[in-house]
Amino acid sequence: MMTTTAELDTATRTVSPQAAPNAAQTGELTVRLIFVVLHGKPRRAIVAFRALTILCKFYRETHARSVELSRIGRPAIAAAAASALVQATLARKR
Repeated sequence: MMTTTAELDTATRTVSPQAAPNAAQTGELTVRLIFVVLHGKPRRAIVAFRALTILCKFYRETHARSVELSRIGRPAIAAAAASALVQATLARKR
């Protein structure tokens, strides 16, 4: 049985991370996340943008899409997009 993010250790109730993905898996994941940011629904696009930020993958197109969502989205979407942009800017400076 495979889990996607982590396995739960029932004895200690802690989360143990799985083995790191190889370069091919990381590349495929990055491409999928970029596609979701550029063409997905707003909430999914923001989540995918944050995932790319965690992976330290910064692209002009994904940044522009998040800026667009922060400007023309509904208030909740705009706030989430603005928050994601701030986190990405801080992460990029590190």
